[in-house]
Amino acid sequence: HARQRLTLAEPDVSDLQALGKDFPDVGAGVDQHQRRERARFVPILLDRGEVGGGVRPTDGGQTRAAMKGALLSSGATITTGPRARAVIIRGEEFVVISPHSQLRVPPAEAPNKIMQLIEDFGTAVFKINKKSTPHFGVQTPFLAAVVKGTTFSVTVGPEGSSAQVTEGAVEVSTLDGGASDLIEPGDIAMVGASDLYQLTVEGAEDKVIRSDEAPAAGAGR
Repeated sequence: HARQRLTLAEPDVSDLQALGKDFPDVGAGVDQHQRRERARFVPILLDRGEVGGGVRPTDGGQTRAAMKGALLSSGATITTGPRARAVIIRGEEFVVISPHSQLRVPPAEAPNKIMQLIEDFGTAVFKINKKSTPHFGVQTPFLAAVVKGTTFSVTVGPEGSSAQVTEGAVEVSTLDGGASDLIEPGDIAMVGASDLYQLTVEGAEDKVIRSDEAPAAGAGR
């Protein structure tokens, strides 16, 4: 079954609720210059479930020890081991990175109309503040997700990617943008590695959406 094949782990959203109490807004109490400088970074705080130094941030091509409160600059990568988890914080927004996962912060020169993270593999849960316009996105090798504010998870495996919403709504699309849908709590959207032009949605209403940019039948993908 497609849902079972693409979902690597069941994310624990309660982590986000606990973290919201433990860590205040990292931008509080700083002047405007400091706020502008911090806007270019994503602070990382390690979850108490982190085990044995299994979180490896790579910044500027150098892998260093993960430290609570350390800053990640644009272009940085964070990878978790099989028994480690990490949390990255941007203001009041949180991302819980599950074991055996990897997320990247786009380079500074990348287009930045919205704040975007790149998820290479594994599972991450995102808690993003609500705004009137889309302001946060996640890109994987198979699908892309854009949100105005919500709680959702994204999983990436060899067979494809899936996105699931706990609160709010997320627009999920194929990478070419030709197939998209707004998914809500209880829905799961999937794009398989075998067909990057097809978005499958399972939930209250099952859908299979084919991209207008898909090659004609018989043509190579």
